[in-house]
Amino acid sequence: MRHRRHRLRGDVEEPGSPISLGHEAVGRVVEVGANRVTDAVGHPLRPGDRVYWTVSGPCGRCYACTVLRNQLLCTAPHWPAPADVPNAAGFREYATIDSRLSVFHVPDETPSSAVIAFGCAMPTALGGFRKIGPIAPGATIVVQGAGPVGLACTMLAGLAGAEQVIVVGEGERRLDAASRLGATTVLSLDLPVDQREAAVRELTDGRGAEIVIEAAGHVSAFPEGLSLVARTGATSCWASIQGQRPCRSIQFSSTTSTSPCWAASAQIRATTSRRSVWPIATTNDLRCRRS
Repeated sequence: MRHRRHRLRGDVEEPGSPISLGHEAVGRVVEVGANRVTDAVGHPLRPGDRVYWTVSGPCGRCYACTVLRNQLLCTAPHWPAPADVPNAAGFREYATIDSRLSVFHVPDETPSSAVIAFGCAMPTALGGFRKIGPIAPGATIVVQGAGPVGLACTMLAGLAGAEQVIVVGEGERRLDAASRLGATTVLSLDLPVDQREAAVRELTDGRGAEIVIEAAGHVSAFPEGLSLVARTGATSCWASIQGQRPCRSIQFSSTTSTSPCWAASAQIRATTSRRSVWPIATTNDLRCRRS
């Protein structure tokens, strides 16, 4: 839904032709092709089975895929999917899953709502914490954003051993969910920015947070996060900030630096040269119907 809002606001360049969206999906198998008789871990697949699948994958042919072995840098991913050909997008009634995409059988006793969180938000959070590394004892983590990615970060921050997990976000229900998932303090966006910073400083004896995680997807969160981090701390941007927005200069107070310093004014711009290339569907592919 976040990506769809970005497109509706015009933050993302128009694709030029109709596309299919929906990057998190659970459905039931209606046809099994010769190449997809088992899921990614070897579980046999049959019509009627409930499955979760990845909707995009690397091309397997570009320099990043074949030499760097880094699929994240693929220059021709299969996303977003052209709407005029069979594809794996989750908002279609029927999804066609080719052999390059992963599919996982979902046990009958596992509700779909428990699976879908692992489609995007939880893998993002897991990968982010892997990059951050071990959490020091007594650390304070600020999570900016209480959407799916932010809530996944909140849960993992507590499990990773943070003493304080401070969530900055909006929406009473989302902030309540953050508290249930381990947030020790929640700060509403209804508070002015300076009051949110003052609250974090008070909770950390003036130091700031050891780690600030940007999971809001809004460009204004980035400069605010810099004002919340401790002198020896780190910030990590996990959300997809898209479009072009001005980032105003920021002055850091003497609590975060031995002398005042400034971040230069800049334009934060998200551009991409990646082209979506979807392979032709064959009878060897797996076909699923969205649940």
